Amino acid sequence: VRTWSIMLYIDPNATGGNAGRFAAGYNPVVNWGADAGGNTRTPLTPMGLDVIAAQRLLGAPTSFTFGGHQTFGFNSNVHYIDITGTQKLLAPYDFTVDTVPIVTLYDYGLNNTLDLSGFSLASQVDLHDGAFSSAAGLTDNIFIEWGTRIDTAVGGIGDDIFIANADGNTIDGGAGNNTLELGDKRASYAYSVSLGVISLTDTAPGHAAINRLEHIQTVIFSDGTVAAGALSGITWTGAVSNDYGIAGNWNLDQVPS
Repeated sequence: VRTWSIMLYIDPNATGGNAGRFAAGYNPVVNWGADAGGNTRTPLTPMGLDVIAAQRLLGAPTSFTFGGHQTFGFNSNVHYIDITGTQKLLAPYDFTVDTVPIVTLYDYGLNNTLDLSGFSLASQVDLHDGAFSSAAGLTDNIFIEWGTRIDTAVGGIGDDIFIANADGNTIDGGAGNNTLELGDKRASYAYSVSLGVISLTDTAPGHAAINRLEHIQTVIFSDGTVAAGALSGITWTGAVSNDYGIAGNWNLDQVPS
């Protein structure tokens, strides 16, 4: 289906059997809305399986276009060189042009950003590679290609939800009442606050991700939900063997569950 490949003609909402997925566990609930003619909108970029197929045939890209430090969305800096040698913004990744985006984000470099700051409707952003995000009033319309790192996200006016990946993220929720979901227990994180930015360092064994948060009102840990404003009140006590991973070393009674 078009959920996975721009080369196919099956509507992503097709019913019957496994029409909407290519493998168990990959079955997004897609709502891409309709165009002016009443037809389901279609992607403007190659989708997840297209990228894999192209690289299997031609190899991975080596140009600067997807080499890292890209911003997808608003304030985009994703450029290409046209046949006259002129550098231009790539329209599908410029959400001032592509206002109802159905795209796959691919990049083989680091320090990439998804900027949804111009949207007024709520977004749900999953920063894991191989995951779909929802924005602009659509559902599962932005896919992060397997192997692509998007570690910075910017929200819009709505009440946005962000799901962190394991690499460490910088999240600016923008306006609205915004939520961040993290993967580990509350006691696994070391907390600090500086100039209004909350830093959460995952100290679980084998983890080292640092998440930096601005304009986030709620943080969901694997074992409970915390008001982000209360995180600045958490203090280190060092009561039990000076181990960041032990709940007894934090005065967690200050934090509402």
